[in-house]
Amino acid sequence: MQVRNILSNLKPEIKTIGDLSVVFVKDLTYTQKLYEYKFDAIVLEEPSQLSLLRKDNQLYLFPTFIKSNIQSTSDGVYFEDNPYLILNKVNKLKQAISQYQKLELPDDPQEQIIVKLLRYLISRSSTLLPNPTRKSNIGYSYALLEEMSIESNKLYLIKGMNNYVKQNYFNSKIIDKVNLCYTCEGSYLNFYESCTKCNSVDLKSEDLIHHFRCAYIGPESDYMKNDLLECPKCNHVLKHIGIDYDKPSEIHTCKSCNNASQETKMKAKCIDCSKENELDQLSTHAIYEYVPTEKGRQKSLEEKVSNQLPTIHFDNNDAVSIPLGAYELIKKHEIHKKASYTNNILELRLNVSKVVLDKLSIELQKSLLEELCSIVKPYLKAHDLITINLNATIQVLLIDYNLELSDAIADTIEYNLDKMIRDNGWTDQKSIYCEMEKLA
Repeated sequence: MQVRNILSNLKPEIKTIGDLSVVFVKDLTYTQKLYEYKFDAIVLEEPSQLSLLRKDNQLYLFPTFIKSNIQSTSDGVYFEDNPYLILNKVNKLKQAISQYQKLELPDDPQEQIIVKLLRYLISRSSTLLPNPTRKSNIGYSYALLEEMSIESNKLYLIKGMNNYVKQNYFNSKIIDKVNLCYTCEGSYLNFYESCTKCNSVDLKSEDLIHHFRCAYIGPESDYMKNDLLECPKCNHVLKHIGIDYDKPSEIHTCKSCNNASQETKMKAKCIDCSKENELDQLSTHAIYEYVPTEKGRQKSLEEKVSNQLPTIHFDNNDAVSIPLGAYELIKKHEIHKKASYTNNILELRLNVSKVVLDKLSIELQKSLLEELCSIVKPYLKAHDLITINLNATIQVLLIDYNLELSDAIADTIEYNLDKMIRDNGWTDQKSIYCEMEKLA
């Protein structure tokens, strides 16, 4: 009897509102049951349920409303005292979504996410906007993208979106820039001035005063006498700034080492990991708004897509995998031939994080690297070469490439390999580091 009551509570409630059928869902862990019903819109109890809905490949596009009046990625708020308010919006969305109803999603999980995102944004005539939030380590989040993706690293998501901008599926408009900690990539930073000599933060700062009459320049404390400003050099009282004197700058005196200077050293302490960053150590990242392009609209109408980047066309034959010695020999030979090529000869090096490699035996490391090589090869031209060196680094010789194409390949390979390793649970940190060197 108790089990029956639980199942009864999980069963979705279907209501007819106007000419529409609306399903009310209390528990989205029971989504499989929804496939048995026909409905036009979904009403959820709270925004936290949206993530499960967005990840569902059958339900993500449905007009969805929330009972609570909280900002979310839903299509609006459902008011129980006036349910008819949603009718007009649902009918418009049904018409916009109809173009996608008979289209299957691509098989590749990463391609699924971008196609779902494009279909959602286009059907809503919307853009992907960053949301400022203290809950994100970088200070911003892309709620809709995060709901659709299993990836939680905000910078990783931005890098993925920027790859799709390069492929012309989106136009991007810069909204802000964030400075992040060198160590943990957090944005919760405390900027402070410190002593140029001993790095102490215990500074006394005061104005420098320039007395026009005698040209004496000194800190304000030198002039203070009985609540008046009196020049210590000529004993004249200073009354009017701009007439008797001015304040050209400040002077900072360290209470720890007594060093006096007009300069201070700016630092940024990370509140999350306590790292004291020099300003030139901070990494700066742009935060964008993403708008689907016409090419993005065309992609949203595709049923199946290739695992490769659509804007990069490769030969059908894979790149050649060879031993390290032969690779180095051919590399030297190709560099000597550089005059016969229109573009550049470059070497791409892919390093796997020690966090991943240290978990594996030598034999398993070799197997992992060989597997990664097999994934890389379809992205390359038939005359490119690939090998594994003694430092467990994958080396790829890119022959006759322009720099723009090689950068696109490097970004794509790094992104996809990193994604594969994370999705397989090896680590939740960045796992692939890509380096590019121009050889000729």
